[in-house]
Amino acid sequence: LPAPAGHARPFVQPPAPAPLLTLTPMQAISGGCVRIAVGARTLLIHSPPGVRTGDRIRLKRAAPNGGDLLLPVLIRPADGLSVLGGDLFMTWAVPQRMMDDGGRIEIMTHAGLRSSWLVPDMVEPVRLRLKGLGLPARGSRPAGDLFVKLEASADLPSAAEDLLLRFTRVWTPQRIAA
Repeated sequence: LPAPAGHARPFVQPPAPAPLLTLTPMQAISGGCVRIAVGARTLLIHSPPGVRTGDRIRLKRAAPNGGDLLLPVLIRPADGLSVLGGDLFMTWAVPQRMMDDGGRIEIMTHAGLRSSWLVPDMVEPVRLRLKGLGLPARGSRPAGDLFVKLEASADLPSAAEDLLLRFTRVWTPQRIAA
């Protein structure tokens, strides 16, 4: 409402935005500790594994008035991983020859090395689904999946060059390598 003529309207401080618990995909997978500011205090929040964007974490007696505080969760993409619901998404480079001819590929995921087979001449974009490698199950929500988008790359070494590099790494004595 406008103030009556000749009267100044008092300045009202807008309320501070509610704190937001921002996690990386790896923190959402395994749980993690995050520091957030609530009023003049800094709190260390331990998030459980498997939280998803939109979930709320209750902190008892953490609000400035002494009541409970509900923190909404937001998972931001980081380290080549992004999250949608309970599913994780990443991109992996594969030699163009492998995309054309097919064969066995190894993908380094957050859960370690995983193998998969490609069939020749797959239609672009090539996506693989690795079941159960998404966010862990939490409450009534099932475990998510990991979706890997394969991109053709001409810069990667051939299979023979890769084997030679691995052989050299294993069998070269450290005194010679230094």
